[in-house]
Amino acid sequence: MSSPEEVVIVGAGLVGAAVAYQMAIRQERARLILIADRDPARDQGPPELDVYSIWWPGPDDTMLRLVSRSIDLLEGVSDLSNGSIGMNRRGQLLVTTRSDGLSALRVAAGRMAGLGFGPLREHVKIDWYLPSPITGFRGVPDGFDLFERAAAARASYPFLAAEIAGALHVRRAGWVDGVALRRWLMIEARSLGVEVVHDTAVAIQAADDRGPRVALASGATWEAAAVVACPERRMRATLNLLGTPLPLWDAPRVQARLAAGADRILPDAAPVVTGIDRPGGGLHARPTSDHAILGAWIPETPAGSADEIASNAGAGLLGALAELVPAAATHRGPSSALRTESSIQARTADLRPIVGPVAPGVLLNAAHDRPTSSALAAGDLVARYVFGEPLPDFAGGFTVDRLTATGKWEGGRGKGEGAASQRAE
Repeated sequence: MSSPEEVVIVGAGLVGAAVAYQMAIRQERARLILIADRDPARDQGPPELDVYSIWWPGPDDTMLRLVSRSIDLLEGVSDLSNGSIGMNRRGQLLVTTRSDGLSALRVAAGRMAGLGFGPLREHVKIDWYLPSPITGFRGVPDGFDLFERAAAARASYPFLAAEIAGALHVRRAGWVDGVALRRWLMIEARSLGVEVVHDTAVAIQAADDRGPRVALASGATWEAAAVVACPERRMRATLNLLGTPLPLWDAPRVQARLAAGADRILPDAAPVVTGIDRPGGGLHARPTSDHAILGAWIPETPAGSADEIASNAGAGLLGALAELVPAAATHRGPSSALRTESSIQARTADLRPIVGPVAPGVLLNAAHDRPTSSALAAGDLVARYVFGEPLPDFAGGFTVDRLTATGKWEGGRGKGEGAASQRAE
C-alpha cells in the first residue's frame, strides 16, 4: 500500500487483536480501524484454556511452521510485556490407555522430530528425564519425551492412572493468560494509532469500483482499501456477511471450570493433560493459579442445543478425565463448583485456519482450532497480504482455495457480493 488508506478489521477477539497489533507495528501510513462489539482491553470473558502447543500431527509441516512462528512471536510478546501474559512452558502431556495409541504417538513424534521440531527421547525409566519448570519458558528442552510404560509416566506424574499404556510429553507447549495477552496487544495497537469503534458489522461488500465497504448497526459505513474479517465466536454469521459459503463442519465444544477440590485431582504444578483416545479431539485439562481445573472436551455423540449439551456435560467431562486421572472419579464437591459452557465451533476439514483473500479487497482470518497457538503468526500473515510484503512459502496452505475440489475459490466475486443483514462478532 503506497498511499494513506484505511484498513478495517472486524472482530476484537484474540485473532482480531493480533491482526491489529501486527499491522500497527509496521508503522505504515494506513489508518487502522478495529470494529469491536466490546472493549477488548477490558473484557474479562469466560475462562479459556489459552493453551499453545507445537503438537500438530498432520500430513506435512505446513501447520507446524505457522504454529512454530506463532510461538516465537508469543515468546517475544512475553518479553516485551515483562512477563505480564503469564506464559509458561510446562508442556502438553498426551495420554493414551491403548497400545496402538502409544504406537501412534511414537510415529507422529518421530515424524515431527524428522521435520526439525526437536528430538524424540524415549523413556522406559526416568533416570534422565528432565521435568519442565512451573513458571517461565526459558531453559526447557525442545522436542518430545515418550514414556513407553505406565510406570515411567507415573513416576513423574503420579496422578495418572495405572491402566494407561504410556504418554508423550510435548515440550514446546503450555499456556498463557489469554485475557492479559489480548489486553496487551490492544493497548499496544492503540498506542500505535489503531482506532477502536464499538459497533457491530451488519454487512460487508467486496470491492467494486470503489473498494470494500463495511456497514455497521449504528448506520455508519466504512469504505476501505481492505477489510479483514476475524470472527471467533460467531464465524458463520460473519461468513454470511461475506457471502462466502465454505465447506466447514460444526463441532460442539464444552468448556468447564472445576473449583472445589480440584487441586486434589490435578496438582497445581501439572502440565496440560490431553487424552487422545476419544474421537473428535479428545479431552484437555490444566490447573489454574487459584487451585481450579479448566477443561475442554468435544462430546462423542452430541445432541441438542449448545445449552443442552453444556447442562449434561459436567458428569461426562469428569468421567472422561477419570479414565486418565482416577481422582476425578472421587470428586464429591458441590454442583456449583463445576461450571460448564458450550459453543459450536466451525472447523475446516484439515483443522487449519483460513488466512487470506476471499473476495476482492476482503480477507478472512478465521477457523482457528487453537487460536493461542496460531493467532500471532496468522496476524503477521494478514499484514503481509495487506501491505504487499513477501509471503512465507507456507501461506498457500491456509488460503480458502485449498478447501475446494478444484483448488480455486469462486465465491465472493462480483460487484456488491458479500452484503447481508446478519450480525457478526
